[in-house]
Amino acid sequence: ILFTGKKFILVLCENQGKANNIIADVADMLNEENIRKTFGDWRLGLETDRLDLKKFGFKCLVVDESQNFSNAHSKRTKALLDIASTIPHRICLSGTPLLNRFSEYWTTLNLIRPDQWRDYASFLRNWCQLIPNGNGGWKATGIKPWRRDEFFQRTKGYVLRRLKRDVLQDLPAF
Repeated sequence: ILFTGKKFILVLCENQGKANNIIADVADMLNEENIRKTFGDWRLGLETDRLDLKKFGFKCLVVDESQNFSNAHSKRTKALLDIASTIPHRICLSGTPLLNRFSEYWTTLNLIRPDQWRDYASFLRNWCQLIPNGNGGWKATGIKPWRRDEFFQRTKGYVLRRLKRDVLQDLPAF
């Protein structure tokens, strides 16, 4: 949680080091020097502190590694979406290519634009390539090929997508 004058920003990260980096970037963008921060384990606190977090009056939510909330039916994801519903500005960060597991991208889309991506079942039906799973159900294998261009056109105003070939020189060596 960042306290910057009268602005409150909730930052969810895997660890304190990553949170510090995001907080530093946010401080630079806000041109804010007097930032106080507090840390906790978001994996535990998100569910248990949901009601308190909703009442806090956050103006911005930053979710790092948003693919960690890909299971639309998990308690943690439901808690996040509930908390986010009270926060006017939301930013999701992920280095995971959305086309790898397209069906898991709904949570991020719903978090950013709940007015456009309301229902998980209709997202699967309308956008995901589905194949029989052998148990009488369906398995999502990716985006429907004939909807790919439409998807990127529809989301270009709020999804900043980079291809590996375009950023490869900026990635750290392993």
